[in-house]
Amino acid sequence: MKDIDGPRACRLEELEELLELVNFVFRTSSGRLPTIATDYPHIYRESNLENVRVIGVGGALRASLGTWSMQIALGDVRLNTVGVNAVTTHPDWRGRGFGELLMRDVERRERRAGSDLVHLSAGVPEWYRKLDYEDGGCQLTYTLNRGNVEFLPRPEELEIDSGLEGYLEDLHRIHTNDRLGAVRDRRDLALIVGRTSPQLYVAKRAGSVEAYVLVREAEKLVIEHGGAAELVAPLLGAVFERIDKVNEGRSTTRRGGDHQVELKSHLTVEVSPLQSGLVALLDRIGIPVSRHSWHMVQLLDPATILEKLGIRDVTVAKRGDKFLVQAGERAESYSRRQLVKLIFGPERISDIAGDRLPLPLFTPATDHV
Repeated sequence: MKDIDGPRACRLEELEELLELVNFVFRTSSGRLPTIATDYPHIYRESNLENVRVIGVGGALRASLGTWSMQIALGDVRLNTVGVNAVTTHPDWRGRGFGELLMRDVERRERRAGSDLVHLSAGVPEWYRKLDYEDGGCQLTYTLNRGNVEFLPRPEELEIDSGLEGYLEDLHRIHTNDRLGAVRDRRDLALIVGRTSPQLYVAKRAGSVEAYVLVREAEKLVIEHGGAAELVAPLLGAVFERIDKVNEGRSTTRRGGDHQVELKSHLTVEVSPLQSGLVALLDRIGIPVSRHSWHMVQLLDPATILEKLGIRDVTVAKRGDKFLVQAGERAESYSRRQLVKLIFGPERISDIAGDRLPLPLFTPATDHV
């Protein structure tokens, strides 16, 4: 197509048109409110427009995507990544390859910037697999209910309080000290944490805030927590009890027409496998858990990722459209997608790196794009 304009950065004067396009594709065309700008305020703002990529045809925007650069901490290791948000093509302009053009543009830019990987949450995973993306990383989801919450520890000396604005600095301090998940710029903290209107609960000991839990109460979902496991666990119990009071007297089985309706009281908690103390505590009690992939991932520089992870006795070299992974005399060939599983799981597809891989990549839902 001769008059295609892009991929390029979105211009400030195009922001309103861009939001109308993205909202139409992801919100209003299916009867939802046009909330893209408030759902992702850190992406669709003037200071980030260089990272919002668009394609125009005939003087109008036809396709776009947003990106947000971040670092992910895995203890002392930091990986450079970019999250991709809302890959959009107007329905009348699909089938022309605009989505792939935009994704390849992101990958080229991030390779030049020295990023390690690109990640995204995909509603159409098979399309992204054709572009060498694969499910990777790992998230554990525990479910608390009235039958098991009583088994969580309850230290008497803890004081529980709530309030996002009053304890935002404490959240930032504890999250930074935990060294797991996205590394946040303090200047963006209120925007990132507050965008989904969560409730923040904190545990104090001797007047000092030592643990926190961030909850989307309408969804009964803990999206983030920080601090020592022996403090986070009782805080989860206290949060459950506060939310449960809303459902008190309503969670019994009732007859509705010809079928029964059960209003259940529960709280789900998203946990990184690297939060080993909390995982061990919840597993010891036997709290029900499910395992999920974190996001779809493409590895831009697998060799550098292994080096950053401290796995220097395993080498990766590109051979055509495959990668040769070698450890001593042992060599195995993988596609770029298979390398996601090898390095970050959640499935264990080989023991070529012993028990050091896969390492579960994770960021809390607070940082999702």
